[in-house]
Amino acid sequence: MPILGVNTDPLRSVGCLCNRKVTHATCEDDIQRMMRYIERENFEYFMRQRLLFEMDSAVTETKHRHYSLNEIFVAEENVSQTSIFLIKVDGANIGKFKSSGLIIATGTGSTGWLYSAKRFTELDVMRALTTLGAHGESA
Repeated sequence: MPILGVNTDPLRSVGCLCNRKVTHATCEDDIQRMMRYIERENFEYFMRQRLLFEMDSAVTETKHRHYSLNEIFVAEENVSQTSIFLIKVDGANIGKFKSSGLIIATGTGSTGWLYSAKRFTELDVMRALTTLGAHGESA
């Protein structure tokens, strides 16, 4: 299935799947230019893998089956509860895990959530160094 990725917030978003960037100030021109490229077949495409996620709930006895291009996050509706996951990959049982949630990502989708989850500002680093007693010292 062909997908045209358009990053509508290039100042705050990495947009690894996006072919083009569109800003609010120039969006009309940017979109028209994009359509001309497509009409002239001036583009390239890349094959991406998708995840097939299947889940059987022992509690609700429901079955879920979803495809994902980026990532899948599974958690309890009540954030204070943990879940027990029996995980199989390609039919092979890899274990039983208890946690507050599970993230499964493709190589395509791992960049976005990793940047969001691991984003440290300079202030965060300074606070961590101060907490560790390393303020003012060079590493």
